[in-house]
Amino acid sequence: TPTALGMALGCEAALAPAEAAPALHARAVAHLEESPAQDELARARIALGLAAADRDQLHRGLRLARLCGADALAEQARAALA
Repeated sequence: TPTALGMALGCEAALAPAEAAPALHARAVAHLEESPAQDELARARIALGLAAADRDQLHRGLRLARLCGADALAEQARAALA
């Protein structure tokens, strides 16, 4: 399923060398965009934003985390954007 694939890619990205992580996080986001798990999509966007220094992904992840009520995740994005 898109959710399982996206979450697996996120785990792989977390364990991958820093130079490989952004591409894996991007693949995770692509799968999770097709998933009903919006909290996982928020997590993946924030992880991509952190790995790739992509403020747009951080903002998108922050908005989605707020919509999902994922306060700790939203705080992580807010701190990274500060």
